[in-house]
Amino acid sequence: MSTLVLSLAHSVQQLALVSLEALDEVPAPEDVRPGWVAMGSFFLLFAVTILLWMNMRKQIGKIKFDDGVDRSGPADPSADGSGPDEPGPDDAPVEPAPPHGSGTPRG
Repeated sequence: MSTLVLSLAHSVQQLALVSLEALDEVPAPEDVRPGWVAMGSFFLLFAVTILLWMNMRKQIGKIKFDDGVDRSGPADPSADGSGPDEPGPDDAPVEPAPPHGSGTPRG
């Protein structure tokens, strides 16, 4: 019985080695070359990248950025009622922040 098991195990091992050798066959150096398909794929990807870049540039050019200037108000700065001596809405006093580390200690 044990001879049969050992024989069967040896046969399975030999079959596995033969299968691995067939799967892991290394081609000869003269058989390895890039080929036309690889070059065509490269140029196709290059062309698609250029087209996408051109489209992105066009779309970004359409964006209207807010430069922070309110253009909906009057053109004359003194027309809103606040002169140079009167504080406007943006000239509100700002309280200074307390120095770092001041206040009650955490416990």
